[in-house]
Amino acid sequence: MTIFDTKFAAFRITFYSNFSTHLLGRYGATVEFLVDPDEVSNCDWTLLAESEMRKLGVVSDRANVKSRHEKIIWNSFPIQSNESIAATATQVKRIQDYSNVRLIGRSSGNGWLLNDLITNAYSEALKTL
Repeated sequence: MTIFDTKFAAFRITFYSNFSTHLLGRYGATVEFLVDPDEVSNCDWTLLAESEMRKLGVVSDRANVKSRHEKIIWNSFPIQSNESIAATATQVKRIQDYSNVRLIGRSSGNGWLLNDLITNAYSEALKTL
């Protein structure tokens, strides 16, 4: 989920139970923050991530955190893996036969960068008119 509320430091939360089965009752998640490099050492990011997930209501107050890990990636850009591209292609192929389903966004396999995704979403929306 992408977070647009400026009261939160996190900008995106990804739950990996959407992509793979849980392991020993554990459910993985990633919380991403975009921060100025000078701010990196001023915060306990793992505790802030947990706190914000609870405030957003995406993790229960009763949930127990089994492990935490912090990884700082300087000046990064997300690159789609070959495995992800192949999985998306398989998904698109399975769904193409359904006339009542349209894949829009990254799940469509028709783009990765935001401009391409918006253009594709607009084109798909026009097809439904």
